[in-house]
Amino acid sequence: MRTIVLIAALLALAPAAAQAPRAELFVRAPAYSEGPAWRGGSLFFCSRGLRRVGPDRKVVRSLAVSPAGTVVLGDGRLLVCDNRHKALLQVGRDGRVSVLADRHAGKPLRLLNDLTVDRAGNVYWTDPRSYDPKKPDGNVFRMTPAGVVSRIASGRAFPNGIEVDPRNRYLYLVESSAGRLLRYDLPAPGRPLGKPVVFFRYRTNGDGLAFDAAGNLWTTEFLGKEVIVLSPGGKVIARHPVPAQALSNLCFGGPRADTLFVTAGKPDGVFRLPAGVRGFAGHPGGAYRVVRTLRERAK
Repeated sequence: MRTIVLIAALLALAPAAAQAPRAELFVRAPAYSEGPAWRGGSLFFCSRGLRRVGPDRKVVRSLAVSPAGTVVLGDGRLLVCDNRHKALLQVGRDGRVSVLADRHAGKPLRLLNDLTVDRAGNVYWTDPRSYDPKKPDGNVFRMTPAGVVSRIASGRAFPNGIEVDPRNRYLYLVESSAGRLLRYDLPAPGRPLGKPVVFFRYRTNGDGLAFDAAGNLWTTEFLGKEVIVLSPGGKVIARHPVPAQALSNLCFGGPRADTLFVTAGKPDGVFRLPAGVRGFAGHPGGAYRVVRTLRERAK
């Protein structure tokens, strides 16, 4: 009799225990969306311009640029990889837009995709080109707070998502067309990236990266319709399905920083998912040298 009662109790609890967090479409976008970042009570993302979503969930164009990636610094400044000006932009809390970098070795920058910042304030961004894995011609660039731009890696197969871990030990890089996630030792000042280790292999190809406060790495399976959570040792902790044909990037946000926002295509927009853990607040950034200030201002 006791066994029957115990089984009945477990069956009663089973539906509640089996309910995993579900992703929902948070907002629709005018086109394929990329590069989300949470600042204060607003979500910023890239879709035919820099878009902002406030508490009312209305999507407005904050800045008429061609962005691909964003990151928020500790004091609220927003860094943007922009391909209208072919530049790394800084957007202040007052809306003022400045160019931090637009050239390397005397030549204009080619393409700016995703970006991250380390503890010393160095900014890293990816520069992909061909998606053919037989033509690995992508680069990784670094800019110091003093404005020195250097190419620290080349010959990468469509370098995409990039992130520095909370302990400031490693630089993680998604090689999308190779279907793998690489881990590098964070290079010393003035030095290029060394030899990487393959941290994880995707079933299709990866895109975005975001760390939680516990040091786990969240990443999107671009055509796999899921977000994957990896331990610091590279083991899969969880898989969260997201009902979109293409998943690009992701970030933590919300009032408690425990909501995951995922940019997507088909449907074009941003999904949100209760993460159950707080996101890493990010490295604070630095006081960067400004090349020039643009006339336009962000809303």
